[in-house]
Amino acid sequence: MGIKSRGVFWILIFLALILSTKCNSFMKNAKISTRIVQTRYGRLQGLVVPMDQHRYLKPIEIFLGVPYATPPVQSNRFSPTRTPSPWDGIRVSDQVGPVCPQKLPDITNETAALEKMPKGRLEYLKRLLPYLKNQSEDCLYLNIYAPAQGTHTANEMSKIHKVLRIPVYTANRDADIRSGAGGDAGPKEMYRCSPNSAC
Repeated sequence: MGIKSRGVFWILIFLALILSTKCNSFMKNAKISTRIVQTRYGRLQGLVVPMDQHRYLKPIEIFLGVPYATPPVQSNRFSPTRTPSPWDGIRVSDQVGPVCPQKLPDITNETAALEKMPKGRLEYLKRLLPYLKNQSEDCLYLNIYAPAQGTHTANEMSKIHKVLRIPVYTANRDADIRSGAGGDAGPKEMYRCSPNSAC
């Protein structure tokens, strides 16, 4: 990765950090993108989020709940992942996919929970619970964050992508090894555990 690519990558991480800390407020301004992205599995339409509070930052494009494998259910349950089936039409990617099923410790009684875990872990679990409400074995989805590219045809985007390799941050809902929820393992969590910060 060249110096310029690293700079763009860290700008994207910084942007994602800002977004993860202001998730509710910035998503209120999200609009369905007019751009359709052609993938090998079908066409995607995401969200464009303007950075109203940060006038020097350009908008970002978000694709939520993009399948990256066939659902691991029924005969696929204990098999290696397979490529997803192509879809017809345009898939509007404006909702996160479900998280994989998991059993969490009971934290309804805080006093009893604090006897079994440190306070930091309890606070972490409280923050995590809203992301774990929608659970399913069909949980192999990505959330993709990229700089907004404007309106380009699929052919133009193909040419641009070959010339300009831009970094893209993907947040896998299954990425957090501690809990299995990528919703809490976004850029903020990645920054928190970087070599220059304390986890």
